[in-house]
Amino acid sequence: MTFPQRNLPTRKPEISQSSRCVVVWLDEIRWFLEDMRLTSKLRLPLVRREMADVTTALPWLLRVALAKQHGLLGGFGTLTTGEEDVASLPQLPLDLRDILANAIPAPLLGYMQPPALAVVPHSVSLDALSPLVALHFHCGGTISTFLCPNMPPPLREFVLDGSCGWSRSCKHEGPCRCPRTPVSPWASWGREAWDAFNNQLEAQWRLRAVDGCEVAVHHITVVVYHLDHVGWPSVLKLWRDASAGGHFSGWSVPGGSVARGRDCNIHDAARREWDEEMLGYPWREVVGELPDNWQEDVVAGCHVYRAGRFMLCAATLGEISVATSRHGGELRSMGPSLRSTATLYAPATAAFHQCTSGSAMPLRPPRHHVTKATLRELGRKIHTEGWLFVEHSGEAHWMPWNSAGEDDAGGAAVFPNQACGHIILPALQAVCGWHADGAAQH
Repeated sequence: MTFPQRNLPTRKPEISQSSRCVVVWLDEIRWFLEDMRLTSKLRLPLVRREMADVTTALPWLLRVALAKQHGLLGGFGTLTTGEEDVASLPQLPLDLRDILANAIPAPLLGYMQPPALAVVPHSVSLDALSPLVALHFHCGGTISTFLCPNMPPPLREFVLDGSCGWSRSCKHEGPCRCPRTPVSPWASWGREAWDAFNNQLEAQWRLRAVDGCEVAVHHITVVVYHLDHVGWPSVLKLWRDASAGGHFSGWSVPGGSVARGRDCNIHDAARREWDEEMLGYPWREVVGELPDNWQEDVVAGCHVYRAGRFMLCAATLGEISVATSRHGGELRSMGPSLRSTATLYAPATAAFHQCTSGSAMPLRPPRHHVTKATLRELGRKIHTEGWLFVEHSGEAHWMPWNSAGEDDAGGAAVFPNQACGHIILPALQAVCGWHADGAAQH
């Protein structure tokens, strides 16, 4: 396996030497730590909720990283599996062990929730934790370390009672039945952490959003389309089932988080997400090769990246906070999110569409895989042998682009943010040939 090079960030956070904490951003490594039983459970004060205490795994991770730095355990060129024998490895320096013992997990529950992070007092330097960044895992996640201006509030103040409002991470502007989460009292500090995380990302993870503002891309969705003889678009969508391990039940296009430890760029992330979700229908057979001659452009007032009939655009997810008034009505406020999604629009080959049009396409998981039902028994295989975690096992269909799934609760839309659909549609018509008005009536 060839790992992408982690280049120096294109911009550095402007934080003074008086910064108060170091953040260890664990991304998808949270699931690695939990599946390999490297964390303990932490019961949050004053709320009936448990979370994984990722700080308990920091000494283990750092000992493995330091060993690899010195050529032990196969070095950084080998994957970290969670089965490394650290008993014979040198102990961490006593002062570093004391500092890590004071690290705290950050329970940023609510719309600002990151995958997982730990906060280390600023008495430890970034250099001491830098070996963590070079670790590689089967899941494709990476660890980031960076400075943050302030320490978060004390954990004892963490109360999820709705007093700070409610949030939801769906893309619907109006009333819906999507789950709501109490906003964390750490949410304002979480915005600082997200901003610091975004600032240290490399250039290949940055795009101009549809409004021209620069954003850091965290998620990717893939819209594979076909146009009929008058330009009416149909889109490949798959059925997600929450009971099987997905985030929701409904029709959606493939997509998920970028894996910076595996993906070289956003296009690479799109191909990987497709192959991991459209099981049995590999990208090379459905679309073929992505073009190389991409150009940045403004089309019908929408900032896009285009190459032939391919188009890529990005937007922030859009933050919708919901609270209940004393009269029982809902109050909404929308503000910019620090998480962004890119959407790749790619035409299917004529041969593939001809073979699959009008028929269901059952997904075909590989022989060795893990599901929600087998996660407790086989979850370790994801990290030790690279087995795929299959979130859904339904089927895919060619469907009208604006069919069920776009307006259903939790359905992944064909736009990075549903609110920007009216901006993107004219660009799709100009670049990809979509006859959007006709599609709405078809």
